[in-house]
Amino acid sequence: RYKQSHAARLRWAHAQPLASAADAGLSPDEKSAVEATKRVPDGSAFYKRIVMRELPYALHKAATAPFKLLRDVKANLNEAKFLSSPQAMAFNTRYFADEKLSSSRQESSGAPLPIHVEIALPYHVESQVRLDPAIDSRFTLLLRDMSPERGWTQRAVLEQPEIKAALEALAKWHSFFLA
Repeated sequence: RYKQSHAARLRWAHAQPLASAADAGLSPDEKSAVEATKRVPDGSAFYKRIVMRELPYALHKAATAPFKLLRDVKANLNEAKFLSSPQAMAFNTRYFADEKLSSSRQESSGAPLPIHVEIALPYHVESQVRLDPAIDSRFTLLLRDMSPERGWTQRAVLEQPEIKAALEALAKWHSFFLA
């Protein structure tokens, strides 16, 4: 679906605080702000932006198959609503309660891979849906990043233990949402 959005991984790191705020001549409020930056972790997020009018594929669909463009707008709206839903949060609460699992995803000495399922919940979602014309619809999603630093990787080809783990994860997904 790379033709249907613009996306980027956003990374940030906070500047190192001053060695001695007192020596820098900072006010008490400024010193407090410097101390606060020490408590905010570095990190990353996944940013997805969909502005139909800016996507060549969408412009082509608007001219040749407007019903397909409307289908794509509805699919984007479904994604935004689902990721923001209480059900998605409940799924993560049930299957991803322990952050420490993300560091144990490596297969060691042929042992089965731990089954780890997580939805990239959003920090922020905006949807502006226009059904007539659908080409004026736009979406923005700022999602929790499934980054390598958090133990996530993407592979084009999976080995048998990974295929088994993926199928078991899909079974968890289906049993939670379709049961």
